[in-house]
Amino acid sequence: MPPLAWQEFEASGPHSVVKIEFARGSKEYFRDAIHFWIVFLESQFRHANLSNADTFFHTFLQDRYTQCQEISQEEFMRTIQWYNFVEDEQVFSLRGSVQQTWQVYDEGIELALLAETAIEFAAFYWELND
Repeated sequence: MPPLAWQEFEASGPHSVVKIEFARGSKEYFRDAIHFWIVFLESQFRHANLSNADTFFHTFLQDRYTQCQEISQEEFMRTIQWYNFVEDEQVFSLRGSVQQTWQVYDEGIELALLAETAIEFAAFYWELND
């Protein structure tokens, strides 16, 4: 499996837990953004110890919150800043000139973004749990 630099952050409040997962991977290891995204999802399964990938992918592909729509670099960065509770701004900064950005999923309590730069792919995942 191609290597991913993986970071996970969690913040707890009185009634909820917020989680951010951020991964990046060098373009030398991934054929394209879809290849990177599939490896990212597979890594999420490993980190969360989930076992039913077939059900997840079937549901994900039919879910009305799955958008896979291109967004501007400004909207990508604005969205990350809005959901970011990590104090270090550099954690989620992209390396290399941005080529394309997408909002992959948005359910309100769950959000996924994807970016491609000249040298890497990056994924930002945010989730709110009660």
